[in-house]
Amino acid sequence: MTNVMTAQELLTLMAASRTRLLAAIDGLSPAEMVQPGVVDDRSVKDLLAHLAAWQSRLVRLLFQLSRDQKPSVDTRDADTINAEIYTQQKDRALDLVLADFHGVYQQVRLRVAALDDQTLRRRIGQTTLAALIRASTDEHDDEHAAQLMAWRQRAP
Repeated sequence: MTNVMTAQELLTLMAASRTRLLAAIDGLSPAEMVQPGVVDDRSVKDLLAHLAAWQSRLVRLLFQLSRDQKPSVDTRDADTINAEIYTQQKDRALDLVLADFHGVYQQVRLRVAALDDQTLRRRIGQTTLAALIRASTDEHDDEHAAQLMAWRQRAP
């Protein structure tokens, strides 16, 4: 693969990583999905809410770019943002988290599919839009899929 990714290449990577993530949670009961301890005191639900929140931020950025608006990029460190996301999401019902998790992913896919190569090469802060998309989609999904699989292997 070249350094300049196309929208189709990004969509392929996103689909593969999402398949791995869904496989990591396949067969879990609702009770298992809200059980803490997957990563520190976080549950499967918390991780899915976390992923949805980051992808929601990406949807907002892609929307802004599609309107030729200056993209809003949160420059705070990831740990601060993650703590804020957890605080905002921890008490939400599992069914609402799952709806957001699946819905925002579809929004990301639609917006990525509409991007041209020039837009994907656009600089956003210290990186390209394509790299930023990957950090919020396939790379992020794979990071948490690995954690989920490790948790499932540890579980009695």
